[in-house]
Amino acid sequence: MTTSIVLGKDLPPLPMELLTARDHGEVLFIVGAGASYPAPSSLPDFGGLVADI
Repeated sequence: MTTSIVLGKDLPPLPMELLTARDHGEVLFIVGAGASYPAPSSLPDFGGLVADI
């Protein structure tokens, strides 16, 4: 049986084996730039950053 953990509301469960592999430097998470758009971070896209400057 695989134990999993949920890191936040509306997020999918992650297997503990995956988190353990992360802690040992055995896995790499590749995340696209769009991950910062939604709340709670709500960071601007590149165009928004340029407009702010």
